[in-house]
This record gives sequence, structure tokens and C-alpha cells, in this order.
Amino acid sequence: MTLQRRIHLALLALFIPVMLFLYIVLDISLQNNVYHSAVNSLQKLSVEAQIYTINYVEREQKGEPDATLQKGAPLIASYLSKRMGVRVQLINVHHNVLADTERGALPYVNQDIQQAMLGNKSYMIQKASPSPLLLFSSPIYVDNQVIGLIRFLQPLEDESQLLNRMNVTFAVACLFILAAAVLVANRFAKSLSRPIEQLRDMAKKLANGHYGSRIELSGYVEISQLAHSLHAMADAIELHIKQLGREKDKQRDFLDRVTHELKTPLTAIMGYSNLIPRLKDPKDVGKAYAIFPWKASECSRLSRNC
Repeated sequence: MTLQRRIHLALLALFIPVMLFLYIVLDISLQNNVYHSAVNSLQKLSVEAQIYTINYVEREQKGEPDATLQKGAPLIASYLSKRMGVRVQLINVHHNVLADTERGALPYVNQDIQQAMLGNKSYMIQKASPSPLLLFSSPIYVDNQVIGLIRFLQPLEDESQLLNRMNVTFAVACLFILAAAVLVANRFAKSLSRPIEQLRDMAKKLANGHYGSRIELSGYVEISQLAHSLHAMADAIELHIKQLGREKDKQRDFLDRVTHELKTPLTAIMGYSNLIPRLKDPKDVGKAYAIFPWKASECSRLSRNC
């Protein structure tokens, strides 16, 4: 695997988890803020609904408050639904629905009801199709006793659409950022791999004997230091080769001189050694022998000097 490809993969391996983490954090934070805003809105409406319902039961009370609430539940639910623009249910202490402003089916969930029966306002968000459903329950008090509860049911359609738009926007932004990251990673990888390739080419030239090759690198300090080290190595090799060449020239010159000094006496010796067997006059042979020892001793002397 090339260095450039490895850098690409490393940056993508770092970028994708970071973006995924940011997406999860942003999505959770946005959901909490959006849903919390809806809960605060219903909480404000629930105060008015509690006051209206309690006043109605106390004003119309004839006998037990439970019976009065059961009798007036349809009227109360209808009024609150029209005024506040949400689906309203009235439920007694036995968890029986006394009135419901809509007839749509609703899965049986009672976590918020249980808390409201204990005298606490409670809510829950139910995942439903096509959008989540916010269930908000508030207790109804008469003589400091809970006689039932008011339940708001609000589909979070606008909030769901807002979250979907934010998710789409974030996804598009991530794609653009990913494209930009790929371009930046490509340029960074090229800027890092280019001087390395130049160093590789220089090493090949040095291996082929081109010791005068040089490159100028100033992008990264470490690579520049490596280039200077290669330059120093090339200079050292070139100097060493020059020294070897001079030593070789000296050896060649020495051999040439020795060969030249030995050639003259050896030629004379070989000449006399060939001449003596051909001489017939004893005087000539004597003269040759008289000269030959001198030449032989001269050759020996020259050989020792050499």
C-alpha cells in the first residue's frame, strides 16, 4: 500500500467516527431541546386546564366529586381541546377514560397516568407513526384529593419535521465536509509523498554512480535533514572514489617505472645469453663473459632498488 493511500485511509478512519459522534450528540441535544420546548408549552396549558376543571367540579358539584367529574367530562374535554388545540382526555382514579376528544386508537400506556394519580405532573413521549406522541397528564384536586386527571395528547409533527430537516442538512454538510477532507488529504498526501519520491530517485542515481545528484527540499524539516544526509553521503562516497582513483594512478605509475627500470638490463642479459652460445672465437666468448657478469650484477642492484 502506498503512503498516499495510507494517509487517505487514516484520515477517513479518523473523520468518519468523529462526524458520527458529532451527529449523535447533535441529534440527541436537538431532540431534547425540541421536545423540552413542547413539554414546557403543555405544562403552561395544564395550569389553566387544572384551574378550569377544578372550578367546574366545585361549581357544579352535587354529591361526590367523582360523579360530578364523570358527568361534566365531555363538556370539559371539548372546551379545553378547542381552546388549547390539543387532544384531551379526562380519566378517573380507576384509570377509566371519561372523555376523549378524538376517537383514534391509542396504545395503552399508563406511565404518565400512574405518576399523575400520585399528585405529580408527568409526561412521556411515545414513538408512533408518522410522528412521536407527547402524553402529558396533570392531576385534578378537590379537597386535597386526586379525583382524576387531565391528559393532553399532542403529536409532535412539527418537531419531527424539524428534526428530519436538521438531519438532512447535517448529512449534506457532512458530505461536503467529507469531499473537502478528501481533497485536503489528497493534497497533504501528495505534498508528503513527492519529496519522498525525489529522495528515492536520488538514491537510485547514487546507486548508479551519479554522485553529483542533488535535490532541494524545504517543505518538511525532517525530510530536508534526510536530504542533507544523503548529500553528505554522496560527497563522502565521491571523495572516497576520487582517493581510490588517485591511489590507483600511483600504483599504475609505480608499476610503469619498475617495468621500465627492469626492461633495459633484462634486455641486455637476454641478448648476451643468446649471443654467447653462437660465439666460436674463445676471445669473443671471454669478452662476453667479462661483460655479462657486470650486467647481471647491475640488474640485481637495480632489482633491489626497485
